[in-house]
Amino acid sequence: MITAFVNDLQMTQANLALAWNGPDFAALRTNSHVLIALSGTIGDRDLQALAQNLNALAQTPNVADLLDIRSETMTKTADLIEELLGIQNSAGT
Repeated sequence: MITAFVNDLQMTQANLALAWNGPDFAALRTNSHVLIALSGTIGDRDLQALAQNLNALAQTPNVADLLDIRSETMTKTADLIEELLGIQNSAGT
């Protein structure tokens, strides 16, 4: 189960990184929605709130506001991935 979450988070993180390069607002909306679901399921309320904010900002294409939360979103996503990998490694799975 953790492996599936990690894979999904890594794919979402990669997709968000690509979407910010445009920025591709449709891809930002789609992937922020996935991040909302994943972070909510795992119980990371801070990341979930950040992803909800990203989704709202991607509805109204304002590049400056999106760039303001880019770093924090990517960092918190990476942190969650690392935390899950640590749990997985300590469980020996």
